[in-house]
Amino acid sequence: ARIGLAVFVAWAISPVLGGQTHVSPVWFVGPIVWTAFQHRALVALLVALVSGVLAGPLTPADVASGAAQPLTLWVSRAVFFMLLAAAVSHQARRLRTAALHDPLTGLVNRAGLAPSVQGAIARSERRGETVGLVYIDLDDFKVVNDSLGHAFGDELLQRVAERLHDVARSGDVLARHGGDEFIVLLEGLGDDRDQATVERNAASAVERIAGAFESPFVVCGREIRVACSAGLSLLPGDAQDADTLHRHADAAMYAAKTERLAWTRYVPSARDPLVRLARAGRLRDAIEGGDLELHFQPIFRVGGSIVGVEALARWRDGDAGYVPPSDFIPLAESMGLIDALGDWVVGALFRQAREWGDEGLRPHYGFNVAPRQLRQPEFAASVIAALGAHRLDATEFVIELTESAWTIEEGQSLHTLTVLRAAGFSLAIDDFGNGYSSLSRIRDLPAEVIKIDRSLLQGVPENAESVAIMMAVFGLAAAFGSDVVAEGVETEEQYAFLEQQGCRLAQGYALGRPAPAAEIAELLRANLAEDRRETPSPVMSAA
Repeated sequence: ARIGLAVFVAWAISPVLGGQTHVSPVWFVGPIVWTAFQHRALVALLVALVSGVLAGPLTPADVASGAAQPLTLWVSRAVFFMLLAAAVSHQARRLRTAALHDPLTGLVNRAGLAPSVQGAIARSERRGETVGLVYIDLDDFKVVNDSLGHAFGDELLQRVAERLHDVARSGDVLARHGGDEFIVLLEGLGDDRDQATVERNAASAVERIAGAFESPFVVCGREIRVACSAGLSLLPGDAQDADTLHRHADAAMYAAKTERLAWTRYVPSARDPLVRLARAGRLRDAIEGGDLELHFQPIFRVGGSIVGVEALARWRDGDAGYVPPSDFIPLAESMGLIDALGDWVVGALFRQAREWGDEGLRPHYGFNVAPRQLRQPEFAASVIAALGAHRLDATEFVIELTESAWTIEEGQSLHTLTVLRAAGFSLAIDDFGNGYSSLSRIRDLPAEVIKIDRSLLQGVPENAESVAIMMAVFGLAAAFGSDVVAEGVETEEQYAFLEQQGCRLAQGYALGRPAPAAEIAELLRANLAEDRRETPSPVMSAA
């Protein structure tokens, strides 16, 4: 019995010394089995591979015959308890691993991430380096779950985790925060004293993460496009401890989601007067120095190609990365910079339109105008003068006003809109359905374009109430003779619904994200021939 499987018996309440106790061996593959020895005790049985190292290993036959010697029993007990300790240690490690990892994706959870963050901070302090934390949230994941099922959503999360692993740098730590949120810990971003390098490395890492969502995911045998919103926080630049680093990355992520940006860096609270003054100074310098950027989001004819673009101002603050428009536009308004910002947008847009026009690219252009700009007596004249200076046609441009701004009552604002419309500009109600509208005002000053807010499209086509609301808006637009642009198209199902209902125009991340002029120009060139073949829409159409 020296070779093979033997059952080692540890004592129970009474010592096992002879034939008084009858042993029924239990053969299994596993670490520990507890079995009852009649009514007297619970005896631990362990199956282990024995190679004859022990002198006379204890077997069930030994116990039954009374041949077991005290020394053999003592050694057997010792071996049993050593193996028991090893098994308990293994089980503890397994439970600890399970507690620190997400069972769905295999990534560490937030509890498992905490030691890595603390360790990275400690190393960064010793080396004088910067640590970054990126919070990632999937856009409209609830819609996916509700419409395609939780099993589909779970597999999508697994595919996202795999994609993030593929684009992560060596040494990055990936975690699932819960739900549809992920976290990436970035270490080794550069010397704290070289902020330009730190920001460049951090931006590169986050852009790789955002870029992972540009191609569709294959889930349950079908392709689906999912966008993300990411927020970046740096230590020591944006935070001084782990808790603040997490909170600021989370805040930046929500700022990116609000502004429909792929990512942004944490921006300190705009309520701080000193922060507001400092940022306003940098914004003024950016406007005067021409350091703002103009991005464009394409507008597509449903079932066709690009017919227009919406111009969007972007500000990349040297200290904070991209600042969400919801932060810097109200700042510009409150600090008296909105007129200068508006002039910059108009100038940059007209220059770009002239450049594209010389190349034969002539999409329609939408640009936003703030209510305060309409109250400026010289606004209309300055826009018309800039248009003439660039030899452009006003009929190619659509002035977008928010739904609440459409209810303006001031005489100067109405006069400004009347002058601009007389010059050939079209008017659009932006984010329709997000606020409130006066139908009598739309009757008296009808809009050529109604841009339906993305919130109305959520739930389409699965939710009957959402479908009914969309149909009502289509009917309202038809009654006023307005074109409709459906904003926030995020899924193939939404796009198919718009096509079935005869909606002419659509805009959204599923079709095209806001991008710099060079990228949009490539799309326009590729669509030029097709644009010319299609029947134009009354307003938003290619020339």
